[in-house]
Amino acid sequence: LNYYKELDEKGNVIGDGYFKGYSFEIDCHKDSRVYLPEFKVYFLNYFDENGTQTLTKGDGHILRKVDGTPVYEGNYVNEKREGLWKFYDGNGNLASFGNFANNKRDGLWYSGDLKHVHFVSECIELNDPKYNEIKKDLESDIRIEKTIYKDGEVIFDERFDRN
Repeated sequence: LNYYKELDEKGNVIGDGYFKGYSFEIDCHKDSRVYLPEFKVYFLNYFDENGTQTLTKGDGHILRKVDGTPVYEGNYVNEKREGLWKFYDGNGNLASFGNFANNKRDGLWYSGDLKHVHFVSECIELNDPKYNEIKKDLESDIRIEKTIYKDGEVIFDERFDRN
């Protein structure tokens, strides 16, 4: 495990914890490109944009943002992800959500173009004579994947592409 600390633009601590899965190798003789390693950060402490601590010693809620845009949010219990978690795309739109149990995806998860799912009908006036036509057109662009996990393993996967 490796220690991780994140600071805001003013140097205030946003969060700290550890990261796993870090490996970094570069061979300048074979490849001149630099690859950034992939790893997962597990926060132990986290502070919201107002400086209020929302995660303490691995317990609490986290709404992780980068430059004001949400990246993910959920709850930690005993340093493990538990319950409902939401993940967002680079524009801050909901990209996937589902439950974690003992730090593993568990149960039903949705991913894809979720920004319209709950809001399509709210974008149209109910008394608009073209309501059904507009709603159908808006929904035609939605692409969703439904995945069911058991103990972190995929047991069912279904895609919906309405184009």
